[in-house]
Amino acid sequence: MRNQLARAEAELSALKAAVTDSEGAPGFDVMLKLLAMACARKPVKAQLAIRESDVWRDGVARASGVSDEQMKRLAAALAGNLT
Repeated sequence: MRNQLARAEAELSALKAAVTDSEGAPGFDVMLKLLAMACARKPVKAQLAIRESDVWRDGVARASGVSDEQMKRLAAALAGNLT
């Protein structure tokens, strides 16, 4: 799982230069696509491990300025589905 995370982070870094928002960070839709790609073939146990991680809890669940619709889309992407 760590190797897959490292590969996903490398892909994200490569996309950063191509697609950014006004603050220089990857756009929300790009992040969703990457999450969905990374999780599409993961078993439910691996998806739950992501959701239970400190990164998810601190970076996603507690994020300010995230709408309910964005949280729904994040949950769908975590399940490997884009909405």
